[in-house]
Parts: sequence; C-alpha cells; structure tokens
Amino acid sequence: MKKIALIFFVLFAFSELAAQSVYFCKSYTPKGEPIEAQNSWELTQRGVSVFILFHNDKIISGPLIYMFIDKYENGSYYPYDSKAIKTSGTKTWLAYNYKFTEEGSYAVYFQDAEQKQLADEIIKIKPAEKQYSENESVIAPYYRNAVMKFCDVVIAGKPMNIRSSVVLSGPERKVYIYLNNYKPLNTYEIKVYIWKKNSETFAYDILHRIKRYQVKPDWEDTYFKFLFTEQGDYKIMIYSQSEALIAQGFFKVF
Repeated sequence: MKKIALIFFVLFAFSELAAQSVYFCKSYTPKGEPIEAQNSWELTQRGVSVFILFHNDKIISGPLIYMFIDKYENGSYYPYDSKAIKTSGTKTWLAYNYKFTEEGSYAVYFQDAEQKQLADEIIKIKPAEKQYSENESVIAPYYRNAVMKFCDVVIAGKPMNIRSSVVLSGPERKVYIYLNNYKPLNTYEIKVYIWKKNSETFAYDILHRIKRYQVKPDWEDTYFKFLFTEQGDYKIMIYSQSEALIAQGFFKVF
C-alpha cells in the first residue's frame, strides 16, 4: 500500500511539474499557444526580442507574478534581471516581451507572491552570423581573377549555355552558378549571399537568400544549383570561409 501511495505521489508531482512550462517564442496565439518556439536565438546589433510565455496548470491567481532571469557566469547562474508582471486573473498563461542585449546562457523562472517557484527553462543567446552588405564589393586580392557564370548546366566541369537572365515560366526556374578561381579556392566553405534590387531605392538592399556550400581548398572551381522563384534583378556575392569576397555577378529573372 505504501508503494502504491508513493508511486501515486511521484506521478502526481510529475504531472504538476509538466503542466507548468516556459516557452521562448516569436509570437503566440490568442489562446496562449507558442509560435516558433525555440531555446536558442541569435543576437543582432540591436538585441533580440523574445516572447517569454509561461503556462500554468490552473488560472494564475494574485495581481502579480514574478519573472527572474539569471545569467551563466564562471560556472554558475547569477541574478541578472527580474520583472513583476501583472496578471489578468482569468488566464492560465501569460506572456512577456523581453529584449536580450548580451549573448550567453540564461535561466528564466517564475515565482508567485509566496516565492514558490512555478516553472523554469534555459535560453541561449548566440552571436549572430555576420550579415554582409551588398555594398561590400571589394574583391579580395587572392581572388582578383575569379569569375562567376550563370548557365543551364555544367558538364565535365564546363558551364554550358551561359546566360545573364531567364524567364520564370513556372513556379521556379533552375539556374547553375559556376565559380572558377583558376587556382585553389583556399577555403573549406563558400557563403553565397543573394540580394534583390529594391524597386523603390533601386539598390540591391533586399537580402533574398543565404546559402552555404562545402568545398575543398585545393579545388579551383565549383558550381551549385539555385532555384529562382520570383521575378526581379539579383546580385550574387560569394565569400570564402574567412569572409573574403571571391566574386560577384548580376542576374535577371523576367
């Protein structure tokens, strides 16, 4: 009988714990359901705003609930910030839009007025990958002879049917982008930034897509396939693993 009671107590405690949870999301539904929840976020120059969504197993009572944020430093979590959040008195959930301005690992937890901890979760804020500007157009000296070509297909390492534009006759149009440095590429990866011309500013300032491809440092050339799905003018910029600009080219989709 004691064993049964103990098992029941453990299951009850687990269900209570599971019913209380914290989500980090981009938004949430009118019913408090998280949208695009994740525990890892990239930090931009202006910080990153995250909705911290708390789910309780019953209606949240009391006029206030307290959110604490501890930051991981030197092997432990230390107090970093705290917020007193007003409750509606009618919902089992609440959301708070919090802006992180520093990278790191954070423990977020909620307490009621009696300092009872309700739920906790870890969020990691990572430094963002460098976002290149379309104005960064200076070819690195090592790659000054590199060329980029757009074609229908690459056969035996040779680009065939070279073109500067295509007609979007269906939902998408496949184009091969060929890159030749005429000497070793000297990188393990190429990063491809595809910019689209802004019809209002006439500048290539709309970042359309970012792609990454693995290559071998001793390769002199490489190619990859890209599917265009929108009409417009495009500028393609290819960078090395060390962020050196290898080549750039322009392409039009009618």
